[in-house]
Amino acid sequence: MKVKVFYSIIYILTCYALQKCNKIPFGKSLEIPNYLLTDFLVMLETSLQDLLEDCYEEPTHKKRSKFPTRYQKINLNNKLYVVDYRKDIAGKIAYRIDALINRIKELN
Repeated sequence: MKVKVFYSIIYILTCYALQKCNKIPFGKSLEIPNYLLTDFLVMLETSLQDLLEDCYEEPTHKKRSKFPTRYQKINLNNKLYVVDYRKDIAGKIAYRIDALINRIKELN
């Protein structure tokens, strides 16, 4: 089974694709073979951890109660992050990386 990743997420995956460019063909989607999937998941989790360490700001209770639909919970390494996935660019990227990680784990 191969996992297809579409162009909307290609920006996040550029570093990985450049490192493995001999092994991964480019097309309308990026296909990651099973033998690289574990390394790919580790890279995504490391990228997400680095992003959250550098850019995460805990939202105030007032913001969370005023705009509750803007926030999603991300559980990473037994730590809970609440990110604004609609207005904050770091929150958007973190949410998409987390969704991709969960989807790949679900398919595997």
